[in-house]
Amino acid sequence: MHYLAPAPSDRVLPAPTNFTAPAITAPAVRAYPSIDALRVFAALAVICLHSEPLAPGHLEDDTSLTETVYWIIQALCLFAVPYFFIVSGYFFGKDAEKHSPFLAFKRLSRRLMPMFLFWNLFYALLPTPYAIHRYGFLGGIRNCAALFVDYLLTNPLHFLLNGSSMQLWFLPASVIAAALAAVLLKLKRPWLMFFLALGLFTFGLMGQAYREVLDLAMSSSFGINTRIGPFYGTPIFFLGIWCSRRGVPTKHTALLCALGGMLLLLVEANVLDRLGALLCHYYIGSVPLALGLLWLCLGSPGIFGKELLPRLGRLTPGVYLMHTYLLTMFEQLSLVFFESILLQLLLPFILFAISAALTLLLRQVPPFRQVL
Repeated sequence: MHYLAPAPSDRVLPAPTNFTAPAITAPAVRAYPSIDALRVFAALAVICLHSEPLAPGHLEDDTSLTETVYWIIQALCLFAVPYFFIVSGYFFGKDAEKHSPFLAFKRLSRRLMPMFLFWNLFYALLPTPYAIHRYGFLGGIRNCAALFVDYLLTNPLHFLLNGSSMQLWFLPASVIAAALAAVLLKLKRPWLMFFLALGLFTFGLMGQAYREVLDLAMSSSFGINTRIGPFYGTPIFFLGIWCSRRGVPTKHTALLCALGGMLLLLVEANVLDRLGALLCHYYIGSVPLALGLLWLCLGSPGIFGKELLPRLGRLTPGVYLMHTYLLTMFEQLSLVFFESILLQLLLPFILFAISAALTLLLRQVPPFRQVL
C-alpha cells in the first residue's frame, strides 16, 4: 500500500495537501467534446497538486520567487475537483430525468464500485520499489497486506470513505452524492437539495479552509475529515443536477462566472493564507468557478477542438487512478529531479503521458476496461 510504505530515507513522505479526483462517474459524452477535453487540463492539475512542483524543500535553494510560483500553481489547479463533480452531477441529472433517479444511481454505482474494489486491492497489495528492495517482492506484498489490515481494523469508516490510497475518496463521495440525490428526486423534493447542499458546504468550509481562521478543530475533535464523504462533493454534484434542468447561458456569462469564481478563489486563498490557514481543497469561489466551467463547455462544444484533446480526455479515469503509484515509483527511484526547476515542471506531463499510455494499453484487455 504505497501511502503506508516508507520512503528510501526511512521517513514517510508527507501527504499532499490537496486530493483531487477525475470525472469518472459518467461515460464520455461525444455531444460535448469540450467536456472531455477540459478533463485533460483537470487531470494535469490533479497531478500537479500531488507532485507539487517547486514546493518548499524540493529545491536545494528555495527562493521567494519559486515559493510564489508554487503557491500560484497549486491555487490555479484547484479548479479540477469542482469541475469533475459538477460534470458528474450534470450527467447524473440527465440520466435521472431520462430514466429514473434510482436507475441512474444504480448505473453510476455499477461503474464506480468495481473501480473502488479493484484499486483498493491494487494499492493494498502491490508493494512499492522501496518495499520490494527492503522485503523482497513477496515480503513486500505481505508487509503491505499487514499494514492494510491494520488500517482497515483500526479505522473502518475512514477506509470506506477514503480507500487504501489517498485519491480513491472520490469514488465513495460520488456514490454518496448520487444516493442522496436519488432519494430526494424520487420523493419529488428537489428543493431540499438546496438546503442540504448549503449545510454540507458550510460545514465543509468550516472544517477545511476556514478551520484555523475560525479557530475550529472539527477534524481533530470529532474525527471528521470534511474533505471526504458527503461534505465536499455532494453540494457541487447537486449543482450539476440543477444545471441539467436549466438552459445554458451565453458564452460571455459562462466566462464571467468562471473567471469571477477563480478570482474569488485566489483572493480567498491568499487572504486566508496570510491569516495562517493552509491552502485547502475548496473555497466559496469553487461554486461559481465550477458553474462557469460547465456552462462554458455546454455552450461551446468545440472550444478545445474535437479530436485530440477529447480523445485524451477519455483516458483520464485511468490516469487519475494509477498516477499516484507512478509518482511514488518516481520518488523512491530518485527520478524526481528536485535540483532541476524545468524537470519538476515537466514531471506532471511525464506522469500524464505514462499513465495515459498504460490506460490505453490495459483497456485492450477486457477485464481492465471496467476499472479504467
